[in-house]
Amino acid sequence: MRGLGLDKLIEKAASDIPDARDRLDYVARLSEQSAKRVLDATDTAGPLQDGIETRSAE
Repeated sequence: MRGLGLDKLIEKAASDIPDARDRLDYVARLSEQSAKRVLDATDTAGPLQDGIETRSAE
């Protein structure tokens, strides 16, 4: 394997795995934060929309 240069490829792949995991964790955290913001905004907008609908019907 050493003669084929596979040692270095295996070492590089092994060192890249934690970095990829960290990046995926970061993306997952950002996605969760964004989803929470959207849900909070939706919850806030519901009563506002109801008020607008009520006033426009008058």
